[in-house]
Amino acid sequence: MISITDGRSCMKSSLKAVLIIILLSAALSTPSEAASLRYRIRKKICDYNTDSVCPQSAGNTQDEGFALVFPPAISPTPSSIVSSENTYLTGLAAPTTAWLEAPAEATATFLLDGTLYAAGDAPVDITESSVVMLTATSPDTRGTSFTILFHLGDGTTATWLVSTLAEDGIMFASTPQTVAYTGFPYGYLVEAYSGNPAAILALEALDFPPWLTFIDNGDWTAQLSGSYPSVPFTLSPPTITTSAPIAAQEGMPYNYDFTADAGSTSAMLFPTLVQAPEWLHIQQTFGSDFNESGNFVISGIPQRNFVGTDAPTITTSAPTAAQHGRIYTYDFTANAGHADILLMANLVEAPEWLGIQQSFAHDFNEAGKLVIAGVPPTPPEANTAPTFTSSAPSSTVAIGSDFNYTASAEDDNTVDVVVMEATTLPAWLSFTYNGNWLRTGTLSGNNAPAGSHSVVLTIHDASGATATQIFTITVE
Repeated sequence: MISITDGRSCMKSSLKAVLIIILLSAALSTPSEAASLRYRIRKKICDYNTDSVCPQSAGNTQDEGFALVFPPAISPTPSSIVSSENTYLTGLAAPTTAWLEAPAEATATFLLDGTLYAAGDAPVDITESSVVMLTATSPDTRGTSFTILFHLGDGTTATWLVSTLAEDGIMFASTPQTVAYTGFPYGYLVEAYSGNPAAILALEALDFPPWLTFIDNGDWTAQLSGSYPSVPFTLSPPTITTSAPIAAQEGMPYNYDFTADAGSTSAMLFPTLVQAPEWLHIQQTFGSDFNESGNFVISGIPQRNFVGTDAPTITTSAPTAAQHGRIYTYDFTANAGHADILLMANLVEAPEWLGIQQSFAHDFNEAGKLVIAGVPPTPPEANTAPTFTSSAPSSTVAIGSDFNYTASAEDDNTVDVVVMEATTLPAWLSFTYNGNWLRTGTLSGNNAPAGSHSVVLTIHDASGATATQIFTITVE
């Protein structure tokens, strides 16, 4: 039995007029530098009181026509791995080929339907059902970029710009929430980043609809939130317009491509198998949404009981070495012990960064092959103590003369905030710290009185690591 939820629970608007334009900006107080982020919110209409599934079942939406776009990627640090989002080739006019063109130092690759290819590899076949993700290493010099080209055999070329943030550059580090539901709270935590840890960023929403509010939290983040007003509407009940084949053969695939009428061109349907044998299931549901043609596939293989079948075995060996920040993949195969048995694969124990890719409900494909892949995260940088880079001044001065000394410091951890202070200082001297950006301090005074005067300067970072510079000024 197949159940279809009608549009009174959830409806995706097909009108481009409901797209809401958001323009955000982030700016440094000094020096003059700014970044902007522009994105769209696609409205979906849901009944908040009766439909708790609708907000979780939303998938990527796409306007009419075909356009291949990879948004620019900015890395906050040099020589870091960056990736694009999964890009669906829905709307591609006809099957064609694809290949990647990139500078050698970018070490660019693309993951196509679960298989990894490198820049310079021969063209590979793609269709409108293909999914592409690009990966590259950001430039090792701040403020520079690579241009990576993804070519299609039909003449289409998409440009992907990969950059490393400049020392005084700023960027948005968060991904916008681009779907809103009527009557359901919308929220997006905006996060900005600066290559200068001492920077003060001001976040501002330059253009947004009246049902949203924007609050700058003052810590390089801001909150955009609100609820889209409910819109009443009515729909006719959905109907299934095809008949199912009622005969199946043991051990042979069964398929039923069925279509349904939603009762409205703007409705989104949700099919469910209410009653079915264990071997039958809905394939490629992608959140249980009907595709644009209202067509769906129910399939499976009728199974008979096997006696004396050997247990399944994995017939390949996994690579046991991985590199931080680099893609790890393991294409493994298994022997089911019988030609008619369908294998199911699960990761019983694995690190969080590792997963089964393109598993389609974790079923093995016809070749009995599956891909385990992931990127081991780079461990955090070990903290080191700051150090003085200036030498203590001459220890003897004349009575009544002026004294000046500029102390300077550095820290191998470039993102650390370094503080310098005078912990021991005679009354006739004054000390001024010039801030984390310069990491220098000025010691000055005049009319030096006779005697020996001890001075202790201390520097420390946010982790509490310290260094001192001690010297004595003799006035005679």
